[in-house]
Amino acid sequence: MATEIRDPERKRGIQRTVIWLLLLAASFYFGFIAMAVMRSQ
Repeated sequence: MATEIRDPERKRGIQRTVIWLLLLAASFYFGFIAMAVMRSQ
């Protein structure tokens, strides 16, 4: 991305979206690990 985002409101919204995506990815990751552990027992 060559254009810098100078609008703080938009930047905050993008940061919030990134955080939500990271939380979703982490929850899926740990969910799969938990399912694998449950199946192995």
